[in-house]
Amino acid sequence: MIDALVKVHCTDAGKSFDMHVIGYKPKALLEVAFQTVKIRLQYMERTRAFAGSLGGREFVIREEELPQERKEFRR
Repeated sequence: MIDALVKVHCTDAGKSFDMHVIGYKPKALLEVAFQTVKIRLQYMERTRAFAGSLGGREFVIREEELPQERKEFRR
C-alpha cells in the first residue's frame, strides 16, 4: 500500500485531494504526502477513520476507503 494514491477529504474546504501514502500502520497511523508536505493522520476507533490537521485544516479518510493490501503469495 505504500506509494498508493488515496483521496483524502479536507473537511474545512469541502474538497478531496489525491495524496500518496508514505507510511501505514493498520488501526494506528497513516502518513500521506501532498506535493512536498507530509500529513500524519491518527486512527480514531470510534469513527473508524484516520484524521489529522495541517495549517488549521482537518483532513480525514475513512478506513474502508483505503486500498486493500495484497496478501503475499504462498505455495
